[in-house]
Amino acid sequence: MAFYRIFQNVFVCSIHTTTLRRRIEKMATTANDVLLFIPNIIGYTRVLMTLLAYYFALPGNEEAFAGLQGWQVCMICYSISFVADAVDGMAARHFKQCSDFGAVLDMVTDRCSTAGFLLILSHLYVLSIELADWFSAILTLYCLCHLLSVT
Repeated sequence: MAFYRIFQNVFVCSIHTTTLRRRIEKMATTANDVLLFIPNIIGYTRVLMTLLAYYFALPGNEEAFAGLQGWQVCMICYSISFVADAVDGMAARHFKQCSDFGAVLDMVTDRCSTAGFLLILSHLYVLSIELADWFSAILTLYCLCHLLSVT
């Protein structure tokens, strides 16, 4: 009986030690570390590329730079943002740097980039009432689907 009690105490202590060690390992990454995870840096690049794409999509940027027109630079920036969307998820899994902050950053960037481009397209093609109504309907459905967690 005494042997059983000793074994039970040692076994329970080892479980608690292992659990405690896991908790300490999880706490080892601070908030500042999470901000500098590779997938999050890719997410920041996505935000920058999306903002540049918005800038070059608006009128007044017909001659952007390097002989390219504004819409061409817009497509290049948006394409880089689109490819980076796939790369940041793969990088998070590869480097084992998945975080709640990164997941939220990715989701918010996706939603804002789509909604922003719908707004820019409705601004550019405001002369066509039917097209503006169509973009408005798509944006409304997009927001409602996200709020209702259908997507």
